[in-house]
Amino acid sequence: MENGPENKYTQSNHKENDSNLESGNPFYAMLYENYNTIKKTEERYAKKEQEEQETLRLAYTDRQTKCYNRNYYEKMVSDIDYEKYNNNIIMIVVDINDLSLVNNEMGYAAGDKLIDNMVRQLKSQLETSPVAQKIDGNEIDKGDTIIARVGGDEFIVMRLKTEEEMNDNDFEVNFENDINKRIYNNKPRNLNFAWGFTTLNKDFDEDLNGTKDRAGMLMHQQKRAIKAGDI
Repeated sequence: MENGPENKYTQSNHKENDSNLESGNPFYAMLYENYNTIKKTEERYAKKEQEEQETLRLAYTDRQTKCYNRNYYEKMVSDIDYEKYNNNIIMIVVDINDLSLVNNEMGYAAGDKLIDNMVRQLKSQLETSPVAQKIDGNEIDKGDTIIARVGGDEFIVMRLKTEEEMNDNDFEVNFENDINKRIYNNKPRNLNFAWGFTTLNKDFDEDLNGTKDRAGMLMHQQKRAIKAGDI
């Protein structure tokens, strides 16, 4: 690269600054010290911010499954604008059947494998492509899903309705049929679970916990039907 006027000027300035520092010029020594102090402060703050973000990520992540945990779900309960998202948030509650029995009879390693298979099933069948729309700063996207482990054998799946679903008069029937096909598609034979879903409705739900309770009731109805051999 040729040394144009700017390059020659810059090189000259660097030489002059180095010369001033070497000669003990107090003004340039002060500037150099201030520059280093600012640079170190910026690096320290950047490192601190990265550490805080990592701490936050770990606080909201289930250690075993790497999906969201109950802390994240509870954050959403407190953060969501219920007026804004009324009749728009779908809540699915999924519970693994007989996990405690598997843990007791086959060991916790077998139980952990069931949990991992459940998460893999939910992710492969229910996750969709994100459309970059957050709910009040939380990572839930329109048409995409949030999967959180809120108990040892219990998971919740949340997402916003798509525009097509918002305008579908038979949404509940169509959604249930669709999820039934998808959630049981290529399911491992030893993975048994029950599920129920509903939509946030401020007429019935004080918050998302109310939505979760209603979906949980439907899940338990299905669980009883499975045990009775009706399904």
